[in-house]
Amino acid sequence: QKNKIALAQQESAQNTKKAASLIISILAFITVMGVIITLFVSKYFISHPIQYLTRAMLKLASGDYSEKIKTGISSEEIGQMSRAVEVFRRNAIEKDALEKKLRQSQKLEAIGNLAGGIAHDFNNILGIIMGNLDLVRSRAKNDPSVLKFADAAMSGTRRGADITRKLLVFSGRRPGEAEPTVA
Repeated sequence: QKNKIALAQQESAQNTKKAASLIISILAFITVMGVIITLFVSKYFISHPIQYLTRAMLKLASGDYSEKIKTGISSEEIGQMSRAVEVFRRNAIEKDALEKKLRQSQKLEAIGNLAGGIAHDFNNILGIIMGNLDLVRSRAKNDPSVLKFADAAMSGTRRGADITRKLLVFSGRRPGEAEPTVA
């Protein structure tokens, strides 16, 4: 009977070793699978979205606003980041459009100022011509041929004065408005 007990104990010890070995193998397998699943999850749910957002930010930084940012990324924090990047993209597009409008407005303002300055100077010249034509008309009262030429010249200067008034209105000034002097 001692042999039977000894054999039973040996068999029990071997079974215990086999069970322990099996448990260790199962735990090792579970650990390896956990690591693999963790790597998979981190790669597809963290690394890929972060790489995507990084590429998107680099495009935005270079001025390329063409690609709409995906905002349905799964992880809450990464989803918030992607929504923030999309808001940044939209704001950058709006900012560019406003800057373009501002530049256009500044160009029109410069053209208006130039037109106003030219019209003002031209109006001064026309005033001198009109004054001299009035003198010619008053001195040549008895010479109809001179009066005819003076009247034609006066008509032309009035048309020129009308054009300068229109230019002054376009430039935002009023005819006869005093110019600021630069000291």
